[in-house]
Amino acid sequence: MSRPIDAYALNNALVSWYNDTEDGKERAILRRVMQMVVHAPTLTPPNEPLTWEGLKSEAKVNPVYSVKYGWIFPSTVKDEPYKQIWFFTSKGFAQTELFYRDTFYRRPPETAVYKELEQVKRALAMMWFAYINKSEEFPHSFELEALEKAEHILGPWEKCMLKYLKRGQEEG
Repeated sequence: MSRPIDAYALNNALVSWYNDTEDGKERAILRRVMQMVVHAPTLTPPNEPLTWEGLKSEAKVNPVYSVKYGWIFPSTVKDEPYKQIWFFTSKGFAQTELFYRDTFYRRPPETAVYKELEQVKRALAMMWFAYINKSEEFPHSFELEALEKAEHILGPWEKCMLKYLKRGQEEG
């Protein structure tokens, strides 16, 4: 039976093991395993807007994210006379809203900016890992992947360096 794991904790344990070993072959295998852990798919389901039935099942059980109000705590969901939700805001105020006037999620929606920030963090982590664990004898693919991801996010090297590494000039 499969079960979710904490990939960060596993990778941290593998990095400690990697740093403690002197054997080159063992280090090469550990680098490959760490890459596999980093690239393993996540178990987080897509964050689709909740349907009316989904919202009803979350009521009184879990807080949900409202585009209009932020985090809310649903207390009552009624079909009659129209689809309404009664809830408490994160500040403790009681409110009511018609279902069709708001969009509800299990967690805040992932915007394009959030996704891009996560890509930048991942590329930075790969670059950091590649720098700390560089090896002439057993090179790993993190260097190439990090460079490709950086170019994909930031654009071509020539334009990127001019734009982001200006010193003493106003950015344009």
